[in-house]
Amino acid sequence: MKNSYFSNSISVMLGVLFSTASLVSAQVIYSNGFEGLALGNASDQDIKTSWSTRYAKGPDDGRVKIIAGGHTGKAATIKYPAFGNQSTPSGATWETDIGYRGDELYMSYWVKFENGFDFVKGGKLPGLGGSTDFPYGSSGFSTRLMWRENGKLEFYLHGYQINNSSGAEPYRVFWDTAGYHASVTTGKWHHIEIRQKLNSPGKRDGVLQGWLDGQLVCDDSDNSGVRAAGQSATKINHLFFSTFFGGSSAPQAQWQPKKDVYASFDDFIVSTKSIGMSGQVGSTSSSSSSSSATSSQCLALTTGTAHEVNITNTNCVQFDASLAGKTLAVWDSDANSACDFRGNVISIDGSGVLNVPDNYEAATNITGTKVKIEPSNGCKFLKIRAQ
Repeated sequence: MKNSYFSNSISVMLGVLFSTASLVSAQVIYSNGFEGLALGNASDQDIKTSWSTRYAKGPDDGRVKIIAGGHTGKAATIKYPAFGNQSTPSGATWETDIGYRGDELYMSYWVKFENGFDFVKGGKLPGLGGSTDFPYGSSGFSTRLMWRENGKLEFYLHGYQINNSSGAEPYRVFWDTAGYHASVTTGKWHHIEIRQKLNSPGKRDGVLQGWLDGQLVCDDSDNSGVRAAGQSATKINHLFFSTFFGGSSAPQAQWQPKKDVYASFDDFIVSTKSIGMSGQVGSTSSSSSSSSATSSQCLALTTGTAHEVNITNTNCVQFDASLAGKTLAVWDSDANSACDFRGNVISIDGSGVLNVPDNYEAATNITGTKVKIEPSNGCKFLKIRAQ
């Protein structure tokens, strides 16, 4: 998914604009799957532009490479150089403006550690962050993950204001609710999802949850005290892409891989609702219809008809029949001339990608019934037809 932003409600155009009775509550706040970036090494400016961040650390040093073999479509492979730890010589870091301030959010992404990845003592993984205002507010906090020895996972917390019931500042929260310490393995894609619900100021009544490959493996409230009394202005307000080896405690060698190692990341989603491995946020049972969404996440379209589509609320589209053997065409919107869509249309439940670099493109290699529409230029209006 690519750069979807929050809207309280939106009319979905399918041939004509719906009445206000058909407004759909927004759930996806932000999504990005690296589809808008060219293959090869990315620059700091590439990441700043495509990820809405004021800084990027790692790309100009050759540590962020866009590849074609992602979980879906493209992905970013991050390099962790031998004998490097902390964010300057290792991995990549940036903070993305998700255009939203809230007390509760879900975030998910896919990660694959290469075969032979040396986990040593541990390293950082992406998560959420917040403050009174983004990017320069006060009372900043972060809710990232770490991998530890042998790929064990945990929450890695910074800036929490209320000690837990043991009197300790929240710092490490093991992912072990399922009765074992959840861990990632090398050579396969893993799905990570987290939920953070901020505490009532001054109380330990927030929620920290984590899912690995669809299984709840962390469920904690004792370490949820982000906000001290009187800090109601502190909100979750950004995606924190942060991955590197370390640790800074001595000896440094305990945090450092002995060779260059790599991990790949894809399909980031931030949502007000649970996400799940399918990426179909808050989905329910669906029905095929040309004038309503199959769920709160996918728009239902009929084959054989040209549809005007606004993907501000969701970039998932489901057709009423398989696309196999059909021609899928995308071209510039007639109803909204504010921009011209450029980007990719990618099968979710089948195979194939339609790249749209100009005002009309068509392909016959798309299968399945669902596609995700990922603009590379921010334009969310287009026409689409499968026949």
